Amino acid sequence: MSILAFSTSWSANFYVFNFQRLSTLRLGFGPVKLQVFSSDLSSWFLDDASWLSETMVSQPHLFIDGALYVRTDLHEIMVLKSLEETSSGILPSLRTIELPHEDVGFIARFGQCCFGQSSGALHYALPEEDARTILVWSLDVDEPYEWSLKYRLSMSHAFGRDNLCQYDAHSWKCDYEVIALDLENDGLVLFDERAGKLRLYNIRTGELNVIQPDNHRFRSLEDEYYHYVASYSKLPALTM
Repeated sequence: MSILAFSTSWSANFYVFNFQRLSTLRLGFGPVKLQVFSSDLSSWFLDDASWLSETMVSQPHLFIDGALYVRTDLHEIMVLKSLEETSSGILPSLRTIELPHEDVGFIARFGQCCFGQSSGALHYALPEEDARTILVWSLDVDEPYEWSLKYRLSMSHAFGRDNLCQYDAHSWKCDYEVIALDLENDGLVLFDERAGKLRLYNIRTGELNVIQPDNHRFRSLEDEYYHYVASYSKLPALTM
């Protein structure tokens, strides 16, 4: 998996993080090698397999003030910081932080979590098991990196019903998905699975409004979202 990361408010440079699975003989498990490209250095300055042994790296991720936050498994995120010091030959710092799960039923809702930021801090949103409430946590900007519960948002009130998910012993399906956090403007962007619509939830008022034309319906959520890239340059060949 590769991640393009940039923050124009922090730096004009961008980074590409490449997580390469060294072996797929064990159903996708095995050592992972991390490679990092810097537009400032115009080179791949990090090529290391020692940090991420046996780690599963996947979406979602966020890049805040030069720090990459990326989910690595069911219970942790990886934080890669001090990237600005790479121009001086200093390797970035790496640590893992446990996610703030409150119940054992989380594993069924793993794909529903969402990262966001506000005032330079990482935020994390996840529906409760009955999907009637969305929990939003905030992570300390610096050590000791502790989570605090910031919001409990009622989706029963927003959608006007309590039946917002279907689940049994083998599956859990929610009627909505949290796809973006805009906490500085008191908003959450949701995808309404039943209606096939994007909706904006207002944290202050509890109102839920459609933010796309009435005659437009998404057939596939994954095919409708893209990243905006402010600048680019040609990357040198990556040796495997």
